[in-house]
Amino acid sequence: MEHTDFDGIIFADTLQDFNALRHTGRVIHILCSGGNMGFTFQDTRYNIAAGDYVILPNATLVSEFSDSGDFQGIFMSLSDLFITSIAIRSNYGIIGHLSLFAESGHETFIS
Repeated sequence: MEHTDFDGIIFADTLQDFNALRHTGRVIHILCSGGNMGFTFQDTRYNIAAGDYVILPNATLVSEFSDSGDFQGIFMSLSDLFITSIAIRSNYGIIGHLSLFAESGHETFIS
């Protein structure tokens, strides 16, 4: 895994690499593509398997990560600053913004 100066979004593909990247104030995304892994989130134990996608809103609330020997997946760690920078900026709200992408007559308009 290679690191750059930009740390708004960091990817890892092993639990060992991911554990080195866990920091306060980051949102964690996990896509499991093979095997399984488990973790504890707010005192509840969860297990995920191939095809599961998890978003953990606060890295400090997650503990006891473990994975199977055949685990395959992608970990994504996003900083709060990065998430804020890509947020939708409009008065439409998410439903209104998504409706801007819907087909209108014979044409599709994308904002």
